This record gives sequence, structure tokens and C-alpha cells, in this order.
Amino acid sequence: MATLAKRDIRLLETYLQMSGGHLLDFSHRTLAEFFEDYSIDIDEAQYQVGSGSKANRMRGFWQVSSDMVVGRVLKGLIEYYDDKRASGFYIDTSGYSDELRDKCLRIANQLSRGTYSAQLGSQQSHTTPIKQAIRNTMQPSSPPPGQQTTQQPT
Repeated sequence: MATLAKRDIRLLETYLQMSGGHLLDFSHRTLAEFFEDYSIDIDEAQYQVGSGSKANRMRGFWQVSSDMVVGRVLKGLIEYYDDKRASGFYIDTSGYSDELRDKCLRIANQLSRGTYSAQLGSQQSHTTPIKQAIRNTMQPSSPPPGQQTTQQPT
């Protein structure tokens, strides 16, 4: 079961245009074909939630699938959306923003790497080892063993 935080679910639903039961510009057939690329039969009963709409199937998928699988599929959906926008084929981009896309991609990457935390959501710290090393060198350290510090009288 994916461990998505509610605020991240709202971001993903907005980005994927899931209002009214839709999911981007997919039909039931094309959504099933998309999921076949991930060896997933989105028409299986385990993904059927509520009315069985495309949006509800996605919600059902989020409920029963692992973080890593959900992350892989979300990255695929983001790529699909990018390709549609770049090609000029019709897709509603009225609610699109690069910032929203980047937030959703961050969620997808964290899920697929297994580094997502529902408590922190997509707002997790993205400290790389290099950034951490720089921070460590900037913090005051204790003197090497055997050396004492002297207190200056005030």
C-alpha cells in the first residue's frame, strides 16, 4: 500500500486532472494500455474503488500497490503528460504549472526510491552527501583529543 500523505494526494490529483472521474486524457482502453507497460491490469477488481472511473481506479491503485510501483507509474504518467504537451496533441493544460509538475515528480522519485515518508510528504529534506559534508565542515567542532581549549577571561 502506497503511503501517500493527503496533501500529496491532492497535488497528484490536481496534476493528473482527476476531478470528475477523469485521468488526464485517457479513455478506459488507453489507460489499460498504459498500465500494461508496467505489467498491471488496472481493470482488476482490486483497483476498482467507488464508481470505477479512471480517477477511482488510480486511487485504488494507490491504495493497494507498493510505494516503488506507484512511483514508477507516476513517473510514467508525468512523462506521458510531458510528451503530450511537447507534441501539441490536445490535453487540457489549464491547471498546469512547472512548479506542480516538479512537486509531483519529486513525490514519484521518492516513492520509486523508497525514500518517501508520509509524515514528511514531499517536503522532505533533499540533502545530498555533498551538501551534508559542507554543513559538517561549517559547524564548530570539538578540539582533537589531547588538546584543551583555554577560556579567555572576560
